[in-house]
Amino acid sequence: MFNPLFFTSAWGSDFFDWIGGASGNWNVAANWENRRTHLNELPPIDADVEINGNVIVTIPNSVVVTIESIFLKGGAQLTIVAGASLYTRKGNTGNDGISLDASCTLTVNGTLYINDPVDLTVFAPDVGLNIDPGAVVMVGSTGNLYIPNAETGAIKVKGVLTNDGSITITNSNGYGILSTGGIGSSRITNNGTLTISGATTGLDLSSSVEFDNYGTVIVSGASGKLLDGSGGFHNQGTFGGNGTVEADDFISYPGSIIAPGASIGTLTFDNDLDLTGVTLLIEINGENTYDQLIVQGEITLDPSTSTLQFGGTYDFDPAPMGDFGIMTSTTGQITGNFTTTSYTLNGAVLTQSTGFAVSFSNFLPVELTAFTAQPLGKAVQLRWSTATETNNNYFSIEHSTDGRYFTEIGRVGGAGTSQELHFYSFVHDAPAKGMNYYRLDQHDYDGGRQYSNIEALFFGEKNHWTAYPTLARDLVNVEWQEVPNRRSVVEAFNLSGQMVYRQVAPSQSAVLQIPVADWAPGMYWLMVQSNGKVEVQQFMKE
Repeated sequence: MFNPLFFTSAWGSDFFDWIGGASGNWNVAANWENRRTHLNELPPIDADVEINGNVIVTIPNSVVVTIESIFLKGGAQLTIVAGASLYTRKGNTGNDGISLDASCTLTVNGTLYINDPVDLTVFAPDVGLNIDPGAVVMVGSTGNLYIPNAETGAIKVKGVLTNDGSITITNSNGYGILSTGGIGSSRITNNGTLTISGATTGLDLSSSVEFDNYGTVIVSGASGKLLDGSGGFHNQGTFGGNGTVEADDFISYPGSIIAPGASIGTLTFDNDLDLTGVTLLIEINGENTYDQLIVQGEITLDPSTSTLQFGGTYDFDPAPMGDFGIMTSTTGQITGNFTTTSYTLNGAVLTQSTGFAVSFSNFLPVELTAFTAQPLGKAVQLRWSTATETNNNYFSIEHSTDGRYFTEIGRVGGAGTSQELHFYSFVHDAPAKGMNYYRLDQHDYDGGRQYSNIEALFFGEKNHWTAYPTLARDLVNVEWQEVPNRRSVVEAFNLSGQMVYRQVAPSQSAVLQIPVADWAPGMYWLMVQSNGKVEVQQFMKE
């Protein structure tokens, strides 16, 4: 039997032109013309699409479009509304997944997958998203942009890229994002979440390009540097990852966060680093597994404004005493407003030599006996209890939608010093749709802090599929209640928010088997995107 994908590749795809009309709806056949046959029909999955002229095109809610590539020209505007999905499968004549000429705009309020063939080993374009000077790409607060495959790089920015939602880039053989052009002509602004993994260079900022980060940027798995080039990276949110950063043009402003590792790892800066007013987020999962910050130059920090924040799964029990070398200057220079070679920060004792080691001696002011999160109508009921408390001022209740970065949603006063059992509760009135993560940040009167374990709860409609067994050893089965009429994207994430599995299940598939024998033990989340909906279920790998 002949392989139809072979002939699609050998003969070339049909080109479809937007001819418009009274409606700007993508899903109206009269708006399109097949360049070869001159018929009015919707572009099929093997079509290269060109939208040319001062037109506004919209992919409406609940519509799922799969095509080869898109070329926006002549001031064209394309919007993927919330609830809509667009998949591109390979490159156009310029071998880009999506290209934008000057004055064109792409707005993503739904879901956009670029370079997303069923088989990721074929049809990988050179560039996933190519933004020419004067062009604008905006990912809205409800938008999700995924680029799982590109030969040269995932995103080339000569114009403007603004992210208020989520951008995920994986398996790029070159750069994750390459930005070129002068100041004012090329700018990247991140207010949401940007995750890059697997590239040669994560962020390559050249020619004085400005990157303003107010959200979260995590870069890891780069064979070269996480951040490179002569452009400026201005961190006013959270920056983290595993690997090396070009430090000369990296500025972390007061109030920002630096988070070494991608759930345990090492972040290295190749020159001096100023941590004045900056929060250093360190995860510790055991005596030999913890985040580290290495600076190949001088570290500047201020005990009065620099903050050390702990996360991870380690319970900080004083029994397994030990030091954790969390911060190192390779030149031996750590400067700041110090009067001694050790000081206390957030209840932990730090000792200075060529770096800082943190000791958790007597770091257990509260003995937490339980912490749970349960649905309460449209809200979430949090309950916890303590057996003993020492100098306990209050509990800060923190919430997250990715399991890694948390914000405070309320406070409950502590019992001070007590040897009696105490019960506490808190109601979160506005949980997010989808996954919700909760933890407690316990505060002493003298400034000491301690984190609880993380509790997770999914809020949303009942799934149209189920995953079993919930305690898995070798395989997890995803089975749909009704056979989907469109393909489904199945992804798995660990509790740190890292994607560990991705597979496209073709339409008419009722069951998908996921091999998990080689996965690390622990809790995982399965996310299935099918028929325009995103649904989640949890399972445990033993």
